[in-house]
Amino acid sequence: MARVVSAIRLLLGWVFLTGLGAGQAAIIWIARDAFLATALASTMMMLWVGLAVLTQSTTLVASEDLSIVGFRPVTSRTYFAVRLTALLWHTLETVVLVGWLPFIAWLTRPDGGLLLALSGALSLTGASLAV
Repeated sequence: MARVVSAIRLLLGWVFLTGLGAGQAAIIWIARDAFLATALASTMMMLWVGLAVLTQSTTLVASEDLSIVGFRPVTSRTYFAVRLTALLWHTLETVVLVGWLPFIAWLTRPDGGLLLALSGALSLTGASLAV
Protein backbone atom coordinates (compact mmCIF):
# COMPACT_ATOMS: atom_id res chain seq x y z
CA MET A 1 0.00 0.00 0.00
CA ALA A 2 2.84 2.40 0.81
CA ARG A 3 4.42 1.76 -2.59
CA VAL A 4 1.18 2.62 -4.35
CA VAL A 5 0.87 5.87 -2.42
CA SER A 6 4.48 6.74 -3.20
CA ALA A 7 3.97 5.97 -6.88
CA ILE A 8 0.85 8.14 -7.00
CA ARG A 9 2.68 11.04 -5.31
CA LEU A 10 5.56 10.69 -7.75
CA LEU A 11 3.21 10.66 -10.73
CA LEU A 12 1.23 13.66 -9.48
CA GLY A 13 4.42 15.62 -8.84
CA TRP A 14 5.69 14.82 -12.32
CA VAL A 15 2.36 15.82 -13.92
CA PHE A 16 2.19 19.08 -11.94
CA LEU A 17 5.74 20.17 -12.70
CA THR A 18 5.44 19.16 -16.34
CA GLY A 19 2.27 21.25 -16.51
CA LEU A 20 4.22 24.25 -15.28
CA GLY A 21 6.74 23.58 -18.02
CA ALA A 22 3.95 23.37 -20.61
CA GLY A 23 3.08 26.99 -19.88
CA GLN A 24 6.67 28.00 -20.46
CA ALA A 25 6.83 25.94 -23.66
CA ALA A 26 3.69 27.66 -24.95
CA ILE A 27 5.28 31.06 -24.34
CA ILE A 28 8.45 29.95 -26.13
CA TRP A 29 6.47 28.75 -29.15
CA ILE A 30 4.24 31.85 -29.28
CA ALA A 31 6.83 34.60 -28.71
CA ARG A 32 8.38 35.97 -31.88
CA ASP A 33 11.69 36.93 -30.27
CA ALA A 34 13.86 34.20 -28.78
CA PHE A 35 15.30 36.60 -26.18
CA LEU A 36 11.83 37.56 -24.95
CA ALA A 37 10.82 33.91 -24.79
CA THR A 38 13.93 33.01 -22.80
CA ALA A 39 13.50 35.96 -20.45
CA LEU A 40 9.88 35.05 -19.73
CA ALA A 41 10.68 31.37 -19.29
CA SER A 42 13.55 32.21 -16.91
CA THR A 43 11.32 34.54 -14.93
CA MET A 44 8.64 31.88 -14.59
CA MET A 45 11.25 29.29 -13.58
CA MET A 46 12.60 31.65 -10.93
CA LEU A 47 9.05 32.03 -9.57
CA TRP A 48 8.48 28.27 -9.36
CA VAL A 49 11.87 27.52 -7.83
CA GLY A 50 11.57 30.46 -5.42
CA LEU A 51 8.25 29.17 -4.16
CA ALA A 52 9.64 25.66 -3.81
CA VAL A 53 12.69 26.93 -1.91
CA LEU A 54 10.54 29.02 0.41
CA THR A 55 8.46 25.99 1.31
CA GLN A 56 11.63 23.92 1.87
CA SER A 57 13.65 26.56 3.73
CA THR A 58 12.58 25.26 7.13
CA THR A 59 14.68 22.15 6.52
CA LEU A 60 17.79 24.32 6.82
CA VAL A 61 16.80 25.85 10.14
CA ALA A 62 14.55 23.36 11.94
CA SER A 63 15.69 19.95 10.83
CA GLU A 64 13.84 16.82 11.88
CA ASP A 65 16.86 14.55 12.04
CA LEU A 66 18.83 16.56 14.60
CA SER A 67 18.08 13.92 17.22
CA ILE A 68 19.60 11.28 14.93
CA VAL A 69 22.71 13.19 13.87
CA GLY A 70 23.03 15.74 16.68
CA PHE A 71 25.07 13.61 19.09
CA ARG A 72 27.46 12.35 16.40
CA PRO A 73 30.83 14.03 15.85
CA VAL A 74 29.63 16.17 12.94
CA THR A 75 30.43 19.86 12.88
CA SER A 76 27.67 22.36 12.32
CA ARG A 77 29.29 23.48 9.06
CA THR A 78 29.23 19.94 7.69
CA TYR A 79 25.62 19.55 8.75
CA PHE A 80 24.71 22.85 7.08
CA ALA A 81 26.62 21.89 3.91
CA VAL A 82 24.66 18.65 3.65
CA ARG A 83 21.37 20.48 4.15
CA LEU A 84 22.27 23.14 1.59
CA THR A 85 23.33 20.49 -0.93
CA ALA A 86 20.01 18.72 -0.47
CA LEU A 87 18.19 22.01 -1.10
CA LEU A 88 20.24 22.68 -4.25
CA TRP A 89 19.59 19.13 -5.45
CA HIS A 90 15.84 19.70 -5.00
CA THR A 91 16.21 22.90 -7.04
CA LEU A 92 17.94 21.04 -9.87
CA GLU A 93 15.24 18.36 -9.82
CA THR A 94 12.63 21.10 -10.22
CA VAL A 95 14.58 22.62 -13.11
CA VAL A 96 14.74 19.28 -14.92
CA LEU A 97 11.08 18.40 -14.40
CA VAL A 98 9.82 21.86 -15.36
CA GLY A 99 12.41 22.54 -18.04
CA TRP A 100 12.23 19.53 -20.33
CA LEU A 101 9.23 20.85 -22.29
CA PRO A 102 10.78 24.33 -22.76
CA PHE A 103 13.94 22.58 -24.00
CA ILE A 104 11.90 20.77 -26.64
CA ALA A 105 10.13 24.05 -27.47
CA TRP A 106 13.47 25.79 -28.08
CA LEU A 107 14.52 22.89 -30.31
CA THR A 108 11.34 23.07 -32.40
CA ARG A 109 11.11 26.85 -32.82
CA PRO A 110 11.48 27.99 -36.43
CA ASP A 111 14.55 30.03 -35.49
CA GLY A 112 15.63 27.57 -32.83
CA GLY A 113 18.04 24.71 -32.73
CA LEU A 114 20.40 22.92 -30.44
CA LEU A 115 22.41 26.03 -29.58
CA LEU A 116 19.29 27.98 -28.58
CA ALA A 117 18.00 25.01 -26.58
CA LEU A 118 21.28 24.59 -24.72
CA SER A 119 21.55 28.30 -23.97
CA GLY A 120 17.93 28.35 -22.80
CA ALA A 121 18.53 25.38 -20.53
CA LEU A 122 21.63 27.08 -19.16
CA SER A 123 19.58 30.22 -18.57
CA LEU A 124 16.90 28.29 -16.67
CA THR A 125 19.47 26.47 -14.56
CA GLY A 126 21.46 29.59 -13.77
CA ALA A 127 18.36 31.59 -12.86
CA SER A 128 17.11 28.80 -10.61
CA LEU A 129 20.41 28.41 -8.79
CA ALA A 130 20.60 32.19 -8.35
CA VAL A 131 17.23 32.14 -6.60
